[in-house]
Parts: sequence; structure tokens; C-alpha cells
Amino acid sequence: MAGRRYCLVLSTAPPGHAGALAEKIIAAHLAACVNVLSGISSHYFWKGEKEKSREHLLMAKTTSAKVAELTRFIEENHPYETPEIVALPFSRGSKAYLRWISECVR
Repeated sequence: MAGRRYCLVLSTAPPGHAGALAEKIIAAHLAACVNVLSGISSHYFWKGEKEKSREHLLMAKTTSAKVAELTRFIEENHPYETPEIVALPFSRGSKAYLRWISECVR
């Protein structure tokens, strides 16, 4: 585990799609866990217009080696034209939890 890098990948999705997307990510073994936080309010610019929408936030725990594949997977399975995909690297955490991520992500 020493030196192995991990990432928390964040993506928002509409309420009707977030759970299914999380299930697909797990089924593909691209993340060990995907938390879905419901009821967030997003404020943003899209195509020059100010927008606001209700979304769910997906928080996927994965390895750094799988971020590119997970990114492509989200892009291919997401209903948005330009989905949010942000990867935050981390290398520290409980040894047992990091080992579990490594075992689950293939």
C-alpha cells in the first residue's frame, strides 16, 4: 500500500440518474464505494446563461490508476453533455480502508 495513490472522484447527476450511475460504477469495479448525497442545489453558468438545479453528488473512492477509466465511464453513462468530473488525490487514510479500496477496484 505504501506509495499507492487513491482518488476521491466527484460528479453531480440529476436525481433520477445518480443511483443507477453509482450502481454501474460499482458493478464495473471502477470504485470501491460511491456515496450519493442527495438534495444539493447547484448554481452555475451553462451556455452563457445562469442556471440552478437540484442534483445529487456522487463521491467515488478509487485508485489513481483507475481515474482515467472511471472518467471515460462517467462520460459515456452520464445524461449531461458535460458532466462534472473532479478527481482529488489522496495517499493517506486508515490502512484497512485503503487496502479495501485496492481489493475492490480492478
